Amino acid sequence: RLLPRRFRQVEQWLQPAALQLMVAKGSATVRERAMAMRGWLSMSAEQRAVDWTAWRAQFFNDRNEPRAFGTFPNKKLAELHPEILTELEAEQARIWEIEDARRALLCAEATNALLRLTAPALAAYEQQKQRSGLLDYSDLIGRTELLLLDPGAAWVLYKLDGGIDHLLLDEVQDTAPEQWRIAHRLTEEFFAGLGAREHEATRTFFAVGDPKQSIYSFQGADPAEFLRSRDQMRQRVGDAGHVWRTVRLDVSFRSTQPVLALVDAVFRDPVAADGVAEPGTLVHYPDRERFAGSVELWPLAPPPEPVKAEPWTVPAENLGLVSAPQMLADAVAESIRRELAAGGGLESQDRPLDAGDILVLVRRRGAFANALVRALKARDVPVAGLDRLALTEQIAVQDVLAACDAV
Repeated sequence: RLLPRRFRQVEQWLQPAALQLMVAKGSATVRERAMAMRGWLSMSAEQRAVDWTAWRAQFFNDRNEPRAFGTFPNKKLAELHPEILTELEAEQARIWEIEDARRALLCAEATNALLRLTAPALAAYEQQKQRSGLLDYSDLIGRTELLLLDPGAAWVLYKLDGGIDHLLLDEVQDTAPEQWRIAHRLTEEFFAGLGAREHEATRTFFAVGDPKQSIYSFQGADPAEFLRSRDQMRQRVGDAGHVWRTVRLDVSFRSTQPVLALVDAVFRDPVAADGVAEPGTLVHYPDRERFAGSVELWPLAPPPEPVKAEPWTVPAENLGLVSAPQMLADAVAESIRRELAAGGGLESQDRPLDAGDILVLVRRRGAFANALVRALKARDVPVAGLDRLALTEQIAVQDVLAACDAV
């Protein structure tokens, strides 16, 4: 049921002639696999749909990674009949399209089920708000927009216009389109004439944000809307004869030049910059120009070499195998210990370096993070650990507490 109809016709699959060549001229392993594939192709469309996973497994592994065709077909057969490999690769691409369609349909079905499950709860929530005379954040945004866009809202806008000199929007990368519409409505008279005032002073509009930091798409935030609204506002300001400034925040007040140079070098690659910055715009300048800095690129910690032991020999001692995360943790901890022991100074603060001045950032709190804490403690380096935090300040805990209050 989930397979698109256009892929159900047998003539659109891998051609039987290619499989016949592999059965006739391939190695034993190739023949066995080709016969299994030929058996699947001989089924009816309905049977093939039921046994779809068997066909898919010929082209993708359990991790949904494409299988390489290095030994299927075998090298000699592939050299004699290169069209076989071409057909296999084309079939692999078609299967990927089908899997995309299946995943999309499964996602749609799951979403529909979730909406049906939550619809009664949302309806009860709306009724409770109405009974209590309450509005939530979305209500405030939606009703404000309706109020300002209503044809009869001219008086409201006139009164608001008389009390607004400056409009400042912060974190605009997370501003939803309806919020932008409110901002545009509030500033329509800024650059259109006298507005509600007889003697109009220059009024200002200021918006700041970083599209790279947008994380509220689930609330409708659209970083692209930031750029569209910027262009729209720039046009309005220019048409009114006022001054518009697009200010690039490219001065870093935290990092030194070597760190910034590394970041710029990494994201100079178009692949790395995709979705992060517009081409040619990612250049940083340090505010702390007189301070030194350094960047060290360490080699990857290799996994330990396996130790071959006789199966009947009783181990007399610990083999001393160390995992790659533990090796890296030991190296980092030792580097920190040496840095502190050297007695260097913290130039930016004009005082000796202290353990509390060093911060280790990890991508996740996994095996490496735990190993690093142990390695630092083993070297008598003061470390805060992973569990020193205020629970009630954590967003997840606050969400749970809010849910408990609602219940």
